[in-house]
Amino acid sequence: MGRVPVTIAWPGDVKVVSDDEWSIVFDVNVFGVVRMVRACLPHIKASPVDKVANVSSILATIGESNRACYGASKGTLYSLTPAMVADLMTQGVRVKV
Repeated sequence: MGRVPVTIAWPGDVKVVSDDEWSIVFDVNVFGVVRMVRACLPHIKASPVDKVANVSSILATIGESNRACYGASKGTLYSLTPAMVADLMTQGVRVKV
């Protein structure tokens, strides 16, 4: 298997970045986090280190030219984190962004 990026950005505005490019960015930056947490959760629960750290970006909260897709993906992750906090705190797992 080749190397897998942990985050990815596609420069351009909403009229330039294609649907396929948006899908790639969201697949890595959002769904990649969801898949990783899902896969690691049993190990996190069994570990003395009961934390998940989601890495977002300042672009989740501010706009920057030619970074619409990346900012939207990081904004989604930023919004997903409080839901993960609510869901996982009952299982003894702490989540931060």
